[in-house]
Amino acid sequence: MNRLIKSLFYFRFLSCCWVLMVWLSGCNEKDDVVSIFTDKTWKLTYIGVKGTYGKMYDFWNGDNTANQSSIQKLQNNKEYFTVSFNGSETNGIVSGAFSGRATSAEINGTWTADGNKQTFSTGNVHAGTDQDILGRAFINGLRNAQSYTGDTENLYIYYEEGQQSFFLAFKPQ
Repeated sequence: MNRLIKSLFYFRFLSCCWVLMVWLSGCNEKDDVVSIFTDKTWKLTYIGVKGTYGKMYDFWNGDNTANQSSIQKLQNNKEYFTVSFNGSETNGIVSGAFSGRATSAEINGTWTADGNKQTFSTGNVHAGTDQDILGRAFINGLRNAQSYTGDTENLYIYYEEGQQSFFLAFKPQ
């Protein structure tokens, strides 16, 4: 019985050490921002409220016709709701230019990201007025960007609009 208790204690101790080691090793990692953002075209998959992943926010206020029109544009046109970033790293900060398209509006500007803090911002954003409700939300999201999470396969850009926190969810095209 004593041997069993010792074995369980050591097992528990080693398990806790392993969890602590994994947790601590993750604390000092910084994102490889250049590989996350650049050398690909990101395609919007949906825009959601922070904390409610997987669900498109109702920008259409229940107007099903407008909703279906936007979703059809999002899903069926490879040119719409896209953004591409180029840039380079200087002193741990990555910055450069971006360009993209909502539906009827081209978008371009500058961007900056910090892989340690996961901050992300845009500047000098030029875009026309998009005719689509979701297109306007996409442009606002890029204009008001504050932070990001993700990797080379999934990118989330977070932004504030009014009292609400949203995110743009992307996949590489």
